[in-house]
Amino acid sequence: MEDINHFGEATIRNLINPNRVDMGLDIDYSIAHFIIKPGDFLEPLIMKNPETYYVLEGEGILYIEDVPFELRKGQLVLVPENAKQHMENTGDVDLEFLAINEPAWKPEHEIILE
Repeated sequence: MEDINHFGEATIRNLINPNRVDMGLDIDYSIAHFIIKPGDFLEPLIMKNPETYYVLEGEGILYIEDVPFELRKGQLVLVPENAKQHMENTGDVDLEFLAINEPAWKPEHEIILE
């Protein structure tokens, strides 16, 4: 079963999430594949758990507590729990990355900021 969502300008494909899809897995982590088009961005948010991002393609800037971190293919970035974050695609191609959450992502772990 494919689980695709949209978060602002991003497309999110949930690859593994025991809380969203009945996969029969005894795990407590989730992996989602994000795609952000050139010039688009993710709105600011806070995750109550840490997140790890692995960049598959493209380039961009990830802001953690308003400090900019450049993103590029092959990069791994850890976002601490309860840190304000947002991201933008600054390149000419889609910014694609995996978001790994432990414990697994749940709506109540995420606070969308205005």
